Amino acid sequence: MRCLLITVLLLVSIITTNHHFVHSLRLLFGRPIDKHGFLGLPRTTNNDHESIVNEEWFEQKLDHFDPTNVMTWKQRYFINEQMFNRSNDSPVFLQLGGEGEANPIWLKEGQIATNYGPYYQALQILLEHRYYGQSQPTKLVSLIIDGFF
Repeated sequence: MRCLLITVLLLVSIITTNHHFVHSLRLLFGRPIDKHGFLGLPRTTNNDHESIVNEEWFEQKLDHFDPTNVMTWKQRYFINEQMFNRSNDSPVFLQLGGEGEANPIWLKEGQIATNYGPYYQALQILLEHRYYGQSQPTKLVSLIIDGFF
């Protein structure tokens, strides 16, 4: 029993001194507090994604299940047409932003962008998840009251 207690205390002390591990535990209701979600951002020093990736917005319904509700909101997305070949049957890769703010770097540095995009000459779109980043349909308090959250 004493050996088990010492082992547990040793593990706790190692884990709490590891900065990366402690940072990864920063959650609120099981969700990361960091604005970049569970994955974080790819490590890069190259900022040329800003020149080839366009930020766009489109308007959509707030409630798709209530035909009487005509409220709309704007959702953000990014598009990379750099590798897209319009002359053949190239696919469209749609990445759905997870639990963090969408970042255009994923259309230049992420695995889909670097491995599959050039091979298939694909159009790449990154859609920001609503309620994260700048895609905020309504204020949080009214969402809870109205039942949209």
